[in-house]
Amino acid sequence: LGHDKEFIVNINLADKQELIKLSGIGPSLASRILKKRQEIGKFNSVNELKLVKGIGDKIIERNLNNISIEENNE
Repeated sequence: LGHDKEFIVNINLADKQELIKLSGIGPSLASRILKKRQEIGKFNSVNELKLVKGIGDKIIERNLNNISIEENNE
C-alpha cells in the first residue's frame, strides 16, 4: 500500500491500527502510545509523544505532516 502522504492520524483518537500507519510505529510502539494516552488523558502537543519510550525526534519529524491532536477535524 505504501505511505500515503494525505492521511492524518489524530493521536488522541486513533486506535492501534491507525497508529501503525505512521512511519516507524509498529504494534508494540502503538500499544505504548495508547497506554501513555490513557495515563495522561490526552496529548497536548505532538512533542508529548516523546513521553512514550522508544519515540524520539526522528519518528516525530518523519510523521509531522500526518499527526494531529485536534479535538475536531473541521
